[in-house]
Amino acid sequence: MTETIIISVIFLGLGISLGYALSSFRNGLNEHKGEGYIRKLLSKRFNTIEYHVLNNLTLPVADGSTQIDHVLVSTRGVFVIETKNYSGWIFGNEKSAKWTQVIYKTKNSFQNPLHQNYKHTKVIQNILDFLPQDVIHSVVVFTGSAEFKTEKPDSVFEPEELLDYIESQPSEALSQNRVSFSVGRLECARYQMSGQTDYE
Repeated sequence: MTETIIISVIFLGLGISLGYALSSFRNGLNEHKGEGYIRKLLSKRFNTIEYHVLNNLTLPVADGSTQIDHVLVSTRGVFVIETKNYSGWIFGNEKSAKWTQVIYKTKNSFQNPLHQNYKHTKVIQNILDFLPQDVIHSVVVFTGSAEFKTEKPDSVFEPEELLDYIESQPSEALSQNRVSFSVGRLECARYQMSGQTDYE
């Protein structure tokens, strides 16, 4: 009887671990799908010398490192972009610590991406400390079929809205020299793109 209970507990633990691993794997695939879509969109729309798109930027922070999906450096400013690829209904506001995704009757909570991107933006501001802070913009873009059931915060966009927002900024917010210097500073600060960097 005791052996049966032990075996049952072991299989239950394995089942939970496997379920968690599969869920994490699916979430990772969704995120990479969304990031790939935005990377192509940015590269296609902003393909002149005034714009530089940096993708999958891993930068050092005091407690380790942080990974930023995209940074667009341009004469219109610096755009720190967090990408989310979600479906279902989204509930959340600017101040909530967690947002909720609802698909049919299943609810999942996830970190408020605005809070997540705030840290990213502060890292960029520290590296580009020679720029005015108001030219560095924190934006979140949802690439999936998700529908907001609460009011969408100002800096949260769908892909086409993101492009419109970038193009709505003053075209001479930064000089071309400052753009080039900013790109150089970020490229020097970033960790090498590799599987080991992603793992760490």
